[in-house]
Amino acid sequence: MPELVDLSGPIHPAMWHYRDPYFAPEIEELPRPDWLENPVHSEQVRMPLQTGSYVETSAHVFPDDPRVTAYPLERTVLLPTACVLVPKGPGEGVTGEEVRAGLDRLGVADPRGMGLLVGTGWDARWDEPGFTDDCPYFDDSVVDLVLEAGFSLLGGDTPRFENPAAPSGHLRRMFAERVLLLAPLRGLAGVGDRVGRLIAPPLNIPAASATPCRPVLVLDDRVA
Repeated sequence: MPELVDLSGPIHPAMWHYRDPYFAPEIEELPRPDWLENPVHSEQVRMPLQTGSYVETSAHVFPDDPRVTAYPLERTVLLPTACVLVPKGPGEGVTGEEVRAGLDRLGVADPRGMGLLVGTGWDARWDEPGFTDDCPYFDDSVVDLVLEAGFSLLGGDTPRFENPAAPSGHLRRMFAERVLLLAPLRGLAGVGDRVGRLIAPPLNIPAASATPCRPVLVLDDRVA
């Protein structure tokens, strides 16, 4: 049996969230229905769609682009995916050279159509103050590598892919090529430098540019 690794972060009211107009998730119990003979318990959740671990499409910045349900399932289900570790501290940038070194360690020579996950170790601070503002980021050379190599998805354990202190706009370049974004993830450090198959389909919300998901990495020896 292959090993299944849960890469999602828990969603709860005290968790991190992006600045206003984003907000922390609200989870409340619904009143018990009076039309059922036996009592049942259900909850309602109110939250932005960029909450927890989520898949994001180019429609986040190009509103006329296809929404999440327009993408074929093979873009997020059993997608061959390379995971590389590039440990970083607060405010440090991941470089394309560092990511390329990880791909070389894995022997990934032709990544066209694959997913790429980069673990920095930042997920350990999921519930700590500063998770969204002090995080590591990808510098322009990472997006250069993603586009030149033909990756179809870029994921990471950091909640912001551009430098929060000096955003360069490189996400627009990535989204212009319809590369999917998956973030922030948890547990990549436990995966290490590996190649697996990613399962991270968005929710079936046709109007959404992004939705939460529960990404899982399938690890076995059959993925080259």
